[in-house]
Amino acid sequence: MLIPGQPVPSLVVDTLAHGSFDLSSDHGGNGTLLFFYRGLHCPICIGQMKVFEEMQDRITGLGLAGAMISTNDADMARQAAERAGVAKARIGYGLGLRAARDDWKMLISEGAGTETEAAFYTEPATYLVKADGSLYVSWLQSVPFARPTVEMIVEGLEARLPKGYPVRGTYTGPLEG
Repeated sequence: MLIPGQPVPSLVVDTLAHGSFDLSSDHGGNGTLLFFYRGLHCPICIGQMKVFEEMQDRITGLGLAGAMISTNDADMARQAAERAGVAKARIGYGLGLRAARDDWKMLISEGAGTETEAAFYTEPATYLVKADGSLYVSWLQSVPFARPTVEMIVEGLEARLPKGYPVRGTYTGPLEG
């Protein structure tokens, strides 16, 4: 598990239209909002990409950079972006499955063998990484449904970031019972 307040792993992936994305340097003053999506086969992810595209100005207005990233190859990522109508949002691809699972602690599923589905892919995950490289908040899913929407996340951040809302979930010491 990644612990809020602690440094996150490195992350460098190619993007469809914005060159290489490097988390260590591609962030706003308040950090980076990362949406990891399942891939081309997932209609919920395509919908999420569309909303992410529409919310770029609000995300930037929060002092955040943003990216949607998958383990899909460039061709599948391009098809997903085209289906979603994405033109300006950063869409990263080629995240290694081992890095997704072992470094970022995402859950991996095995594909069903359809032509739009990779053999293995990550389940949805969202992270807000502060500009200093530490985790602010995370959402991990084991299924594609019932995930927080882009709107819910951005609205929550709009209400809390300007007020300096503290990092939560940082305690790692001993517990009773």
